[in-house]
Amino acid sequence: MGEESNQVKWIGIRPVSEQAIFQHEPGPWAAVRGGITRTQICKNATVNGAFGTIHTVTAGKTFYLTSAAVFGNAPANQVIQIDVADAAAAQQYQLLAGYSSGAGSGMLTNCFPMPIVIPAGYLIRVNCGGGPAIGCIQGWEE
Repeated sequence: MGEESNQVKWIGIRPVSEQAIFQHEPGPWAAVRGGITRTQICKNATVNGAFGTIHTVTAGKTFYLTSAAVFGNAPANQVIQIDVADAAAAQQYQLLAGYSSGAGSGMLTNCFPMPIVIPAGYLIRVNCGGGPAIGCIQGWEE
């Protein structure tokens, strides 16, 4: 960024260079932030008429889910979903769920500005009752 002679045009703090803008805050995806090591997770899984695990939260870590999406082609009156299950695969709660009124495809997606906290050993799963689907997640572990 070149220097500008008219400083009056700027409101607030004027950045002096691109480096100053991007190095001020490491952001949520930094490998180490505040002394805590983070691992970014972007995963997907495909299924056909059954539950499939997208991600198992690493032992000793916590997963912070920031977004999820599922696309499926379900028969009539079947669920398309992403859920969270405990280590014994018992469903704890649904993150995204929709029911097909007739045979066809559908998509559900959501971003979580305040991340969903998922404990160690839990599973994030995708399901499309009786049809093919793909589920995608994004977040980080620390």
